[in-house]
Amino acid sequence: MVKKIISFTNQEKNIAQQIKRLKEEAGSHSLSIYTIAEKLPQLNITVDACFLSNPYATELFFQYFTEELIDTGKIKGVLEYYPSQNKTIAGVLSKHLNVSPKNIFVGNGATEIIQAVIHNFTAEKIVVNIPTFSPYYEFVKDGIEVVYNKLDSTDNFVLNVDHYIQLVKKEKPDTIVLINPNNHDGEYIKSNAWVLKDNVEIEVAIEELQVNDIVVVNTGEVIPIDGIITQGIAMIDQHALTGESQPAEKVVGEQVFASTVIITGKISIKVEKAGNDTIFSKVLQILNHSINSKTHLQSLGEKWADQAALPFLGLSALTLGLLGSYSTLVVLSSTFGYRIRILAPLGTLNHLNLAYQKGILVKEGRALENLTQVDTFLFDKTGTLTMEQPEVGRIISCGDYDENDILIYAAAAERKVAHPLAKAILKKAEEFKLILPDIEDSKYQMGYGIMVSFNNKVIRVGSSRFMSMEGIVLPEKIKKAMAHSHLQGYSIIMVAVNQNLVGAIELQSVVRPEVKQLIAGLRQRGIKHIAIVSGDQKQPTQQLAKQLGMDSYYSEVLPQDKAKIVEQLQKEGKSVCFVGDGINDVIAMKKADVSISLSGASSIATDIAQVIFMDGTLSHLTWLFDISTNLETNLRNSLIITMIPAAMGVSGAFLINMKVLSVILLKNGFFMFGIGNAMLPLNKLDKSPESKL
Repeated sequence: MVKKIISFTNQEKNIAQQIKRLKEEAGSHSLSIYTIAEKLPQLNITVDACFLSNPYATELFFQYFTEELIDTGKIKGVLEYYPSQNKTIAGVLSKHLNVSPKNIFVGNGATEIIQAVIHNFTAEKIVVNIPTFSPYYEFVKDGIEVVYNKLDSTDNFVLNVDHYIQLVKKEKPDTIVLINPNNHDGEYIKSNAWVLKDNVEIEVAIEELQVNDIVVVNTGEVIPIDGIITQGIAMIDQHALTGESQPAEKVVGEQVFASTVIITGKISIKVEKAGNDTIFSKVLQILNHSINSKTHLQSLGEKWADQAALPFLGLSALTLGLLGSYSTLVVLSSTFGYRIRILAPLGTLNHLNLAYQKGILVKEGRALENLTQVDTFLFDKTGTLTMEQPEVGRIISCGDYDENDILIYAAAAERKVAHPLAKAILKKAEEFKLILPDIEDSKYQMGYGIMVSFNNKVIRVGSSRFMSMEGIVLPEKIKKAMAHSHLQGYSIIMVAVNQNLVGAIELQSVVRPEVKQLIAGLRQRGIKHIAIVSGDQKQPTQQLAKQLGMDSYYSEVLPQDKAKIVEQLQKEGKSVCFVGDGINDVIAMKKADVSISLSGASSIATDIAQVIFMDGTLSHLTWLFDISTNLETNLRNSLIITMIPAAMGVSGAFLINMKVLSVILLKNGFFMFGIGNAMLPLNKLDKSPESKL
C-alpha cells in the first residue's frame, strides 16, 4: 500500500519558455517543478506515487519533470487512475516511465485526488495546500489526520515554496497532496497572456488585453480571449464549450474562443472579445444571475410537521372546551411534529450514505426526492453518452495497399505521439497484433501531421491540409470517404507513402458500454421522454439518437438554448433531469429539476450538479433512481409511524380517557420503531447489489 504521495501541476505560465529562467533564478519562490525538485533531497522523502493534476500540459513539461525527478530515483512510479480527458498525459508519461498508461494516475482536481487517497492509501497524515480543500474534508476523515493549512499565495495562487517546505518538515506526513486550482477545464483561465508587440512576445495580465491585440497561444494552453487566428494552425479541444466530439483544426481566418484548449500547434489570435465579453464569461454570467435560481426547499418532514401544527392546536382548543385540561394535555402530547423532523432527515441521510457507498455523491437531499418525480431525461452527447477516446472505424485503402498496410504505417508513425487520435490507431494495431517497424527518423509539424522514414520510404500521416502542403494529391475515393466521414461527424486521418496517398483511417466516437442498458432501465422505470441535447452536428446526433432508441434529439445547440429546451419542457408540465459534463451544459443543469454529472467532467459542471457519479460512468443511474423510490417509501412510512400514535392518543383522549403517561409510552415506542425504519438503508451497506439496468 502506498505510503507517500506528491502531486505536481504545470502551474507556471508557458512552462516551455520558463524552464530556462527557473534554472537561472536560484531564489525563485514560485511553486514549480524545478523548485520542488531542488527541495526534495532536503526533505529526505522518497515518493511512491505521483499525481499529475493538469489535463493539458506540454510534452516538454514532462520531459523536464522526468529529468529532474524520476531520473533521480526520488519518484518510484505513478498511481492508477485514468480519466478519459487526460489520456494524452497518460500516453506521454507511459513513454517516459516505460509503464502502461493504465497504471498512471492523471487527476483533474481536488475531488479525484481525495477520492483516490481514500480508496488506495493507508496514510496517517495528509498535507494539503489547496484553498478549495475544505469542502472535501469529510471524504478523508476516517482514519486519516488532515492537516489543513492554507499557504500564503500571490499572483493567482502562486504559492511560497519555503512555507510549504516548513509545513512538510513540521508534520512529517505519510502523504503529500500538492495541487494548484488553476486547472484547464475553463473555470480558471491563466492570469497572464503573451501579446505580440513589434515582433516581441510580452507577458501582460489578462485584464489588460484590448481589442485588436495579437495574443500568442502555445500547445497545452487555454485560449484566454475570443478572436480570429492571424497566424499558425492548431488542433483545438472545444468540447467543454461547444460540445463538439472531436478536436477542431483551426487555421488563419477562423474564430477561436476563450476557455478552449490547444492540443497541438501554436497560433496568433487577434482579440475580438476579452474579459467579461467572451462567450465563456457570458455563460458564467447567465449561470450566476439566473432568474430561476432555485432556493433551498424545506425538507419533506418539516413540511408535514408545519401542516399538522394548526390542526393540533385547533383540536386542543376543542378538547379543552369539551373534556377539560387533562384531556387537552393528552392531545398536545400526541403531536408528531418533532418526531417527523428527526425521522425524515435521518432517513434521507442514510439513503445518501447508501448512495455514496456506491460511488454516487448526492450533494442535495432534495435531488433524491425530486428524482422520483422526473419523467424526462436529457443527455449531453459528447463525454456523457460517448467516450472521449475515439475508435478506428473504416480503413480505406488505395492501389496495391491493404488495410493492414495502412494501419501499420499510421501506427508506426504515431507510436510516440501523445494524442487521443494516435492512441486510437495504436489500439487498433494492437488488436490486429500487427508488428510495427522501427522508425529511422521523424518530424512532427504541430497541427498538421507527422512525417517518418523507414525502409527507404517516407511516410506521412495527418490531415488533408498536411497532404496538400506536401504536394500530395487526394484520390477521388479518398475525397468521397472524407466527405462521408465529415457528414457523420467523424475525423479522418490520411496516410501517404512517398508522394502517393495510399489510404485513410476513419475515427469514430464510442458510445459508453452501459448506455443501451441504461436507456432500457429508464424505460422500465416509467420514464416517458429521453432525448439527446448536443452542440454537435445534426447527422451524428441524429444517428446516435436512432441507435439508442431516443425519443428525440436536439443538435447544434448553444449553451443558452440548452437551458431554453429545459424551460420549454417544464412549461409543458414535465419534470426534467439533465445529465451533462461540460461548461456548455451548466446553464441547462441549473434550470433542470435534477442535474447529474460525472467525475472527471468540467469542474464547473460538477460544482453545479446535484449528483456526481464518482466512477465516471452512468452505470449506477437506474440504481440511484431506485434509491430515490426507496427514500420516498421510507419517508411515507416514517409519516405513518409518527401519525399512528398521534391518532391513537387523540382517539384515546376522547374515547377511553387515556392517561398522559400512556400517550408518552405509546409515542416513544412508535418513535423507536420509526428510528428503525429510518435506519433500514444501513442494512444494505456493503450488501447492496450492483445496479441492475
